[in-house]
Amino acid sequence: MEITIDLSRLPTDLRSMILKEIKIGEDIAETEHTRDLTTTTNSITEPEVKNDLNVITLPHEINTSMTKQRLKDTLIKNKIRDYVVMVDLEDQNRIIILKKEHAKTLGVHHCPHCGMEFENEIQLSIHQRIHYMV
Repeated sequence: MEITIDLSRLPTDLRSMILKEIKIGEDIAETEHTRDLTTTTNSITEPEVKNDLNVITLPHEINTSMTKQRLKDTLIKNKIRDYVVMVDLEDQNRIIILKKEHAKTLGVHHCPHCGMEFENEIQLSIHQRIHYMV
């Protein structure tokens, strides 16, 4: 199984920051060579970059939720609050990063504090009580 990460909706600076964070540098796109990348949680082998760094394919990655969480952590660590990470509603092996407003139009609501996903605003407001201790 492979996981695809769609970075096409991101500005260039945010895209390059995410590429560095998941340890895929600009040199892969230029030379289109592959190499082994090791992370603390698992090994990413032979990343493939398509369309000028807009789409990254991780061919041997099997855990979509772990990859999604790593990307979420990257956004949180860099204090980027107007973008969210979510699994594509049509393809469960595709992760997309998009603006919160766009995710909301797709019917997915995100907690502004922790980034957790909810199907509607009622579930979100109930969840937010834990952040406010209400």
